[in-house]
Amino acid sequence: MSRARALAVIVAGVIAGAALSSAIGAGPASACTGWGSDWTPAAGSTVPGTVGTSLVPTVITYDSGLSSLLTLDSVAPDPATLGLTVSSLERFVGATSFLDIYVTGTPTHAGTQQLTFTVAGIGVGCGAGTEAAAFDFTFGQGSQSIAVPAPTPGVRAGQSLALSATATSGLPVTYSVAPAASTVCSVSGATLSFLTAGTCTVEAAQAGSADWLPAGVATVSYTVLAADPLAASPAPPVNPAPPADPGPQLAATGLPVAPLLWLATVLALLGCALLSALRFAPRLSALRDANRRH
Repeated sequence: MSRARALAVIVAGVIAGAALSSAIGAGPASACTGWGSDWTPAAGSTVPGTVGTSLVPTVITYDSGLSSLLTLDSVAPDPATLGLTVSSLERFVGATSFLDIYVTGTPTHAGTQQLTFTVAGIGVGCGAGTEAAAFDFTFGQGSQSIAVPAPTPGVRAGQSLALSATATSGLPVTYSVAPAASTVCSVSGATLSFLTAGTCTVEAAQAGSADWLPAGVATVSYTVLAADPLAASPAPPVNPAPPADPGPQLAATGLPVAPLLWLATVLALLGCALLSALRFAPRLSALRDANRRH
């Protein structure tokens, strides 16, 4: 073989080897493209919603382009942290398998959160066994309202009660007294105190949060009656009746004065009579002796 012929054979071999190598390298890529895996809606799409409102039923479909058995391998991050539930169901159209992914629930957080869905199956993902796609879930702040119980009838000045309004968001409610009623009642925390008779109007509010819009102010009015006079001024205690006036008494003895005066008078009269008798006793005796002589 001449040198020129040998060189031609070598060049042809090199070209053939390069072509074979290129064919081998492009083989799998061509086959992967031919499988036709696809997502509906397209990967990267946005799913809208609103906090506190049930999500419009959303279906994300994976078309494998194969007849492989498909399963939902994972969803990240956990959809439960957004108030969502995810389930899946495989179906076949002819010999081609599809996986329908259902997203339901009531969003709990406003903002955009990306969820990545990973499908598993034989031959899926150009033979890797899995294929993933991410979708943006964008939720707006929810609207909320406040419910207030009916006013308690028959309240009076000097009384107080606990307020119990609730917001549909579950967030705490704050209370204030309408300016026109500031002299009739006052509020501290959730305790309402009635000061004077009149109309007490209470305003309940909820300022909102990152997930909830502010609520409209709700009001409730109480008709406050005057304070109960019996409750405001309790009856004085009943004292026992004082004993009957015994009249003047001697300080030393504590005995009534009138009987002692009578006793003293009688004793004085008796003393006088005794003294008189003693004085006249000698005379009587002399008279008796004189009568005897005669």
